[in-house]
Amino acid sequence: MPYCVRLVDGVTDLCAIKLAEQLKTRRVVSLSIHGEKNEVGDIGAAALAVALKDNTFLLKLDVSGCSKIGQVGFQAIREALKFNTILSMFIFNDSESTGVSKELLQEIVSACTNNFVRRVIRKVRETEAHTEHGHLSLERHHVQIVVTPQHIEELANLLKASANLKYINLQHVGLTDEGVLVLVDALKANGVVTTLNVSGNPEVTDVSGAALKELLEVKPHLKHVIVDGTGIRRILYGELEASCRANGGGVDEAEAELEFEGEGGHDDEDGEGEEAEGEGSETPDLGPEEGDDDLEAEAEAEEEEDLESLKVAELKERLRALGQPDAGTKPKLVKRLREAMASGSSLGDTQADTGGTAASAASAALEASAAGSSQEEQRASHGKKRAAESEPEVETRAHRWRAAVSDERFDAMQVTVGRKKFGLRPDQQSELTSWLAGSWDNEWLILDKDGAPLHFLAQDGKKNKLLLDGV
Repeated sequence: MPYCVRLVDGVTDLCAIKLAEQLKTRRVVSLSIHGEKNEVGDIGAAALAVALKDNTFLLKLDVSGCSKIGQVGFQAIREALKFNTILSMFIFNDSESTGVSKELLQEIVSACTNNFVRRVIRKVRETEAHTEHGHLSLERHHVQIVVTPQHIEELANLLKASANLKYINLQHVGLTDEGVLVLVDALKANGVVTTLNVSGNPEVTDVSGAALKELLEVKPHLKHVIVDGTGIRRILYGELEASCRANGGGVDEAEAELEFEGEGGHDDEDGEGEEAEGEGSETPDLGPEEGDDDLEAEAEAEEEEDLESLKVAELKERLRALGQPDAGTKPKLVKRLREAMASGSSLGDTQADTGGTAASAASAALEASAAGSSQEEQRASHGKKRAAESEPEVETRAHRWRAAVSDERFDAMQVTVGRKKFGLRPDQQSELTSWLAGSWDNEWLILDKDGAPLHFLAQDGKKNKLLLDGV
C-alpha cells in the first residue's frame, strides 16, 4: 500500500538519510518536509537524491521547509532526475533558496513536468483498448506546469492514433498559439474527440480561435471547445460558441463534463476501464486524478485503511510504534490511531535539537505501517476467519460475497458507473478470486468494514460500487 510521509520541524540531515533508506524499500508516494526549524542541508538532499535514482514510487517531493539546501543539494536532485522517470511534483520555497540558481530549480521542475506528462500519455495508451470514453487531463491544481513543444508533439501523435479519447483537458498548462495549431492539425485526423478545454491559457489568442472555429466547421463530432481565460476576443468567442451550438454542444465547461459523464463517465467508468488499476498503477493518474485533487491528498486516500477491521492487539501494536498510549476500548484505540496517522505526530512536531528522534520516529512509523499491512494480508488469507474479534457470529455481507465468489456466480454481480450497471469483466472477476485467496490489489479493489468487496476504484479516483444479487 502507498504511504504519505509529512515531517514538521526538527528534521536533520540524519533524518533525511534514514528517510532515504526507507525510500528504497517502502512504497512512499509523497514526502513532505514542512516548518521553519529544519536542519536538512546538502548532505540530506544528496542522500534523498541517491534514493531517487532507483525509486519507482515517489510522485511528490516537497522540500519547502528545507531552507538550508543549497546549490550542491539541488544539483544532486537534478542529476537523480536524469534516471528517475516517476517523480512528478517537486515543491520548494523559492524565497528561501538563497544562493541557488533559478535555472537549476527550473530544470528540476521541468524534469518532473516531463515525467508527469509522459506518465499521463502512457496510461492513456495502456488503457486505449479498454475504454470507450477516454479522458486525458494535464491540469494540476496548486501546481502550475508549462508544456513544451515536445509535449505538444507527443500529444498530437496520441490524438492522431487514438480511437477512444474523447475529452481533452489542457487548462492552465502554459499553452500558446503554436501549440494549439499543432493540436488542431492532429485533430483534423481524429474522428472521436468531443471536448477540448484550453481555458486558463492567456497566450492563446485569436490565431488559435480562428483555427478552432475552422476545425469545428469540418468536425461535427467536436461539440465543446472551452476557451475561458484565454486571449481570444469576445467577438470570436461568440463565433466559437455558435459553431459549438451548431454541432450540438457549447462552450460551457460544466455542460461538457455533464454530457461526457452521461456518455459513460470519466475514462474508466464505463465498465471497461479499470485495468490500469488492476495492474497496480502508482496512483490513479488520468482525468481528474491530478487535475481535480492535490496529488498528496489522493495518495492519502489510497493509503486509508479500514482500522475497524484490525484486532485490538494490532491496534495497540501500531499505537505503541507511533509513540501513542495503547490503553482503552477498541473504538477509542481506532480513533486515537486514526488521529495519529492523520496528524503525522510520529513523523514530526519535534524541535530542531531532537532531529535524531524525529528520524527514528519516521523510520519506526514506516516500519509499523508496513508490518500492519503485512499482518492485514496474512489475516485476509484465512478467508472466512478474517472477521474481527468483535464481529458477531452471524452471516455477514462478507460471508455472502465469499460464497458467491467461491461458487463463481459472477453473473449475479454488477459494477455501477454513475447511474449505469455493468457485468464484471474477466479481469474484475479474477481480482475477486484473488480477494478470496487473500491477495487482492488494495489500490483497485476496495473492501467494506466487514472485508467484503465494495468498490472498484476508477483511475480518476471515483468509486464504482459492486453489487451482488440479494445483498
